Amino acid sequence: WLENSFAPKMNKISHNGWVVILKDSLMQILPFILLGSVFCCLAILNDYIPGLPSFWTPFGWTMGKLSLFVAFLVPFNYCEKKKLRKQRLIAGLTGLIFFLICVTPVVEVEEAVGFGSSALGAGGMFVAMITGIVTALVFSAFGKFSFFKEDSAIPDFVRTWFDQMLPIAVVICLGWIVVLINS
Repeated sequence: WLENSFAPKMNKISHNGWVVILKDSLMQILPFILLGSVFCCLAILNDYIPGLPSFWTPFGWTMGKLSLFVAFLVPFNYCEKKKLRKQRLIAGLTGLIFFLICVTPVVEVEEAVGFGSSALGAGGMFVAMITGIVTALVFSAFGKFSFFKEDSAIPDFVRTWFDQMLPIAVVICLGWIVVLINS
């Protein structure tokens, strides 16, 4: 049963494009996860060995930022896989902005705006994946779109800037509407 029925179905799922993109994104942040685990173990040693520096700060800078990395990597890897090389970096950055809009900054201390640390770490991973997927879909929809003709006298880099502004605006407005509706 495992070999004839279950394995072929799981093989089909594991080769799905979205599953591959999510898997690749999580595999790329694995060094941060492993290093964060080491810092966590060292931080626990603080309870037993006096005089050690606190390792909770480097733990927070590794494990506490995982969702940020995923929000960037999902649209970046999608554009890479779909051969949208000109859009991959800007798609990743837009995914990062969309994620930050969706986790909504709050007033932390004395009117200072910040983000809850749980939203940026593993606690926000699902939201980071969803915002990354939505960003990737928007950039995919506008992947071949251009305001200009191929033989336009406008330099390529200027055309690229203008062509990327539309999907960025769509994603940011979508995030703004989502947050506005939930407020």
